[in-house]
Amino acid sequence: RAINYYDSVLLIQPERLEAICNKAYCYEQLKDYISARSLYIKAKAINPDYELAINGLNRLDKYQK
Repeated sequence: RAINYYDSVLLIQPERLEAICNKAYCYEQLKDYISARSLYIKAKAINPDYELAINGLNRLDKYQK
C-alpha cells in the first residue's frame, strides 16, 4: 500500500526525492533490492549529494555482499 501511495505522489511530482527514496526503502524492506537500487540511483541522479539515496545504496551494498 505504501508503494502505491508513493506512486501517486510521483505521478504529480516525479522528481520528489523523499518519495523516491521512501519507495526505494519499501522495496528494500521487501528484499526487492533491484527495484530499491534502481530508485536510489534515480534519486542520486537528481541530486548526487542526497543523503537518503547515498545511505540507501550503502545499505544495499552491505546486504548484497
